[in-house]
Amino acid sequence: GMSNADKVQNFSEIFEMIAESGLGFYAEKPMEWSSDIDPMHLAYLMGTVEIDISTSKKPFNNPYLKYKKTIVRPDHSMNSPQQNAFDLINSYLIPQQQLKMNMNATELKRGYKKAALRAHPDCGGTHESFLKLKSSFELLLAFLAPIK
Repeated sequence: GMSNADKVQNFSEIFEMIAESGLGFYAEKPMEWSSDIDPMHLAYLMGTVEIDISTSKKPFNNPYLKYKKTIVRPDHSMNSPQQNAFDLINSYLIPQQQLKMNMNATELKRGYKKAALRAHPDCGGTHESFLKLKSSFELLLAFLAPIK
């Protein structure tokens, strides 16, 4: 068989041939190809070898993950008007979009925007339903403001 050096040389020669023949983008400046470039990589560039890029089945084991702490936000304890506001917003949301009891302000805003689309008079809601939703949102936003 051929040694690796021979293989590399062959790829280099092929590239030089392409460069000199004036094919494609190599024509502008013919390049000298060093013979220490990995032939697999050159073959890949030329599209002659199919490289398997499928990921390995075994997940990479990161030794630092044991130091990673998952911070779980506790559920909020709401008073009655807050709970009603929370329920009202959720009543306009489909299950996958509904707010969780440990929501943060970002999640509340996202939920409100989606709920507002359904409560708005232009989208089958009423003026009253929209105002009620808006005041519910403001109540909950004020409730979340001190919680960081």
